[in-house]
Amino acid sequence: NEYFESEVFHAAGTSGYHQLQPSIAISHSGDYIGIAYVLGEWDAAQNAIRYSYMVSVLDAVTGTLVNSNRGIPSRSADDGFIGKIKIVAHGSTDAADDSFAVYYEFYNPSGSGALTIRKAVFAHDAFSISGSDIVAASLYRQTLAEAYFDVVEHTAGAGNYQKVHLVYTKFASSKHYAAYQLDTNGTLGTVAEVDHTSNAMKHMTVSVSSAGGTARVYYAYSIGTSVYFQQRTEADPTDGV
Repeated sequence: NEYFESEVFHAAGTSGYHQLQPSIAISHSGDYIGIAYVLGEWDAAQNAIRYSYMVSVLDAVTGTLVNSNRGIPSRSADDGFIGKIKIVAHGSTDAADDSFAVYYEFYNPSGSGALTIRKAVFAHDAFSISGSDIVAASLYRQTLAEAYFDVVEHTAGAGNYQKVHLVYTKFASSKHYAAYQLDTNGTLGTVAEVDHTSNAMKHMTVSVSSAGGTARVYYAYSIGTSVYFQQRTEADPTDGV
């Protein structure tokens, strides 16, 4: 008889206050599961909850924690900012290895504030994780409630283990754009964007599928009560730009 079996594993060594926005990825080697999430902890000195990003790595077969609660700063100064973080498989070289990458929002609350998207590549057993900006504040939407991004790995294979599809809400020259770029090991390719003029976007998501025989990048987002959908061939995602 066929049946479905599930088990529960702890992704964090401590409970903290609460966890939000989990993201999961399996390494290209298939040996490890990476989990990224937002951790909220009570700060008695501030009399408030303060948030940071955390990454844990599990053995894909046993579910055993092999690297837990590796913290990543979400902001430059004390603030109640709750950012977004996504994890993907990402080779340290162009190979099916055990490494990952996280993409996350970083907020500088001083002055008028600046919100960027950062990226960090790390080994499954890394002791510390740190990233740098991949999308600048001059391009990423600065209104927190209207800033969204998502990532998905390029279809795996030689030449592609360090490639990631990135979509985000772009704001430039007083216009809103749904932006797509291929990230090749930290270098962003030609931007493909859809101009939505004065209409801000929310809830952006991206995926890849080879259904029908052709690998395509699909992404969607909402404007008001409407959902918009875009697709591009993975082999040439900026065709026509």
